Amino acid sequence: MNIRYGRRRLAAVPLWGWMVASSCAAALGFALHLLSLELFSNWSADQIANSTVLRPPYPLHVVLIGGLTSMEYGIALVALYALLYAAPRARASTRIVLTAALGLAIKGTLLRAAIMNLAIGLPVKTVVLNEILVPWGTWLAMTALAGCVIELISEVTRLSE
Repeated sequence: MNIRYGRRRLAAVPLWGWMVASSCAAALGFALHLLSLELFSNWSADQIANSTVLRPPYPLHVVLIGGLTSMEYGIALVALYALLYAAPRARASTRIVLTAALGLAIKGTLLRAAIMNLAIGLPVKTVVLNEILVPWGTWLAMTALAGCVIELISEVTRLSE
């Protein structure tokens, strides 16, 4: 397969390669999820127990913050669409970071979850751990593993042609 000007095609990786990369990423994500539950659940519960957390119906400022931060979903979808055009020229590390960030944004955990949990009164330490460090680290690790597997399979497939 002739790939010119750094252009990449989905066909450069066989279907089984995409499935292997997906399985690897999913398994890593699940393992990190279980690990974070084991390590941080009790600590987070203790932090929340000592806090005053707002309950529905939320005050107007929380509703306004929710409306504004929901833009994260729309921006992520438009960026993902644009990424289909831009990614073929990007380096693997750039694609990994962009894909992880877009995955987080589509879930609403890039910024929105942290901002909303701060708005309702959860402690900053709890929000940083549960809404930033754990999900960002998990998604970046999952995407890095999937990206590396895809790059490896693409290169092996290219060399075997």
